[in-house]
Amino acid sequence: MQGRLLVTNGEISFGEHSEHPQIIDLVHEALMEGWKDFVEWREKYRELLGLRDRLEDTLRVWNANGRKDEDLMMRGLLARVIENWQDLQSELDVMAQEFYRRSDDYEREQASAQKNLRDNLLEIQAKLEELSRQQAEIENQKADFQVALQRFEKRIGNSQRAAQWLKENQAILVETATEAALNKDSSLTQLGGPANSLDKNQRFRWDIEEYIDWLCSCLELGAIIPLEETDLIPTLRASAYAEAFDFIKRERIAKDLPEGVAEELKGIFSYLINYFSAVPSE
Repeated sequence: MQGRLLVTNGEISFGEHSEHPQIIDLVHEALMEGWKDFVEWREKYRELLGLRDRLEDTLRVWNANGRKDEDLMMRGLLARVIENWQDLQSELDVMAQEFYRRSDDYEREQASAQKNLRDNLLEIQAKLEELSRQQAEIENQKADFQVALQRFEKRIGNSQRAAQWLKENQAILVETATEAALNKDSSLTQLGGPANSLDKNQRFRWDIEEYIDWLCSCLELGAIIPLEETDLIPTLRASAYAEAFDFIKRERIAKDLPEGVAEELKGIFSYLINYFSAVPSE
């Protein structure tokens, strides 16, 4: 310094504690340009002191405003202090160091709270999306149910109209079906045949009538009542009944009936035909 190579910002104090930090610099910048390491150290130290000054300015504001959390170091400044803490710590007094730790703790708490909030929001969003998906699924199921209900109501209507048609035409159906079955198989009525007597012939007609009554009950109910659960017992062999009901299905179901009504009638008669066709011949 006596040779004017170095300068200081004030009187040098060699005491253990100095009121003002002493800064020593070269009087001529050109003297240090070749000292690369020294130049880098000097620039880093200047940045470090600038960072310290900013921290202490923030500390003074925090103290002046009643030490409120919102006046603690935040984000950018705090991030730089954390990055340079190893070098900066020795430049700070106890209060500044405590201010840093409190700022760091508060920032961590805020980050944790924000993370929890984001997680909660994501969970709520996921639940809302799931509820939306379930609602859409319910709406789809509701639409499918409405379609199925309409089909069911239409079929029930067709079944009831089919039952009404059977009741209105029962007498002619019984007569013509019985005659067709007996004419189809002459062995039923020939001498010694199972329908040779007038009594058995009449009972066969009654059987056909009772089966048609059973058909009407099934159509009105909208479901098949298993024949095994009824007290219907055929008088003649099963093939005679299969032929009688096949005749009605082929020849007597009115061609001018609505398609749905005709389909219900054909379906229920097919059930009877299949039932009697499956019975072993005697």
